[in-house]
Amino acid sequence: LSGDTSAATNDLLNTRKSGEYVTFDGGSYRIVDVEDSTTQLVSSEPLKVSGSFTGKAFDSNSTTTVLYTPTSSTNIGYYLNNDWYNSISSTYQAMITDGTWYLGTVGYATYSLSKCTTAGINCTKNATNVTAKVGLLRLGEELSGQFNTYSNNTIYWLLTPYSASYVRDVDYDGNASNYSPTSACGVRPSIN
Repeated sequence: LSGDTSAATNDLLNTRKSGEYVTFDGGSYRIVDVEDSTTQLVSSEPLKVSGSFTGKAFDSNSTTTVLYTPTSSTNIGYYLNNDWYNSISSTYQAMITDGTWYLGTVGYATYSLSKCTTAGINCTKNATNVTAKVGLLRLGEELSGQFNTYSNNTIYWLLTPYSASYVRDVDYDGNASNYSPTSACGVRPSIN
């Protein structure tokens, strides 16, 4: 990735397709979506430390309602928007724009409720959201089956609440599930 163009084809990043891969700050990222000329990327795999997947609690304070909260030091949003964000080079930090991360709760309902409160292409966006540089995928964006083998995998967090006490995740087999926020699961940073 050089600026907002693909080095291979010189195409603007926002003209590329969901599912394509790009290199960002030396790591492999997958294009999730292009909306309003902004391209959302997600790390191809959960973060690793010394070659092994690392787990983080979604929120170590189990007394709060579970939401992605970049301003709370106990929340994964704080880690991503501070520790992880500051670990990438300033050249790449400058490319990341603030994004709206939709936090609609999805229990046993349709996954579109994580972003919208009404159906359709021009849906009414969920009022429960947060603006941040770094987020996570929401339910419906998980691109399941992204790993080359079942054994080269880990459970990872989504930012979609399942309820006031549980958060959605993607299991080893690519299916969505839910975990207690104090559990340690993998982290796939998502950026715009």
